[in-house]
Amino acid sequence: MKPFQRLSRRALVLLGVAPSVLTAVLIGVGLGWLKSLSQAVALTIITGAALFAMIWGLVLSMAHQRRQDEVEVASGRYAMQHGFTIGTLGIATVLLIPSFRQWVIDSSNSVSLALAGDTDVAPLLAYVAGFMTLTAAQIAGAAVMGSLWWRGKQ
Repeated sequence: MKPFQRLSRRALVLLGVAPSVLTAVLIGVGLGWLKSLSQAVALTIITGAALFAMIWGLVLSMAHQRRQDEVEVASGRYAMQHGFTIGTLGIATVLLIPSFRQWVIDSSNSVSLALAGDTDVAPLLAYVAGFMTLTAAQIAGAAVMGSLWWRGKQ
């Protein structure tokens, strides 16, 4: 007998999402403690927590994909192929606007000033924020393209 077979679907979802949510909550609660550590140690802890959450998400997605039929697999491929491209093009287009680009730079500097007291970490913050924004745009594009694909199948 498989160990999770007796659990309800809601309990399985909660069990699957819990490690990532717990990681984010623990980092949020421990921010005061992380500020007391050296920057290298704090960055290592944050990076490790982020890697754990990403790897856990990968494990969940692999477990979910094993149960998909060929139509669902085709939907996912279509959504990723076109949605990621559209999301990337959207961010690249928005970054061509000079006022938006300047706002990103000013925001990175002001957040860096508020967190560290100087603007030395602004390039790192801008890089991380840019990567997160690009990833969010790609995910949103994939979600839109996936829903359009399913709508076209009906």
